[in-house]
Amino acid sequence: NNREPASGAVYRFVLEGGAWAQTQSLKASNTQKNDKFGSFLATSTNGEDLICLAPGEARSATGDNSDHHDNSLDAAGAA
Repeated sequence: NNREPASGAVYRFVLEGGAWAQTQSLKASNTQKNDKFGSFLATSTNGEDLICLAPGEARSATGDNSDHHDNSLDAAGAA
């Protein structure tokens, strides 16, 4: 569900002709309530990589192939 309270998102805005325009949005693949995805951001020195933190993520499993619906570890956090 993409309408979970405080699930979080990251939006990219670009200044175009003196006005800000939203050009992209990014949400976690396993959106859950109170994940707070995007609360903290970091970029690589070359500006090509973005790390989005989700301090409220509760998934205890790790790795891309893990169970995205496992919320057994309260506020474990994720990047």
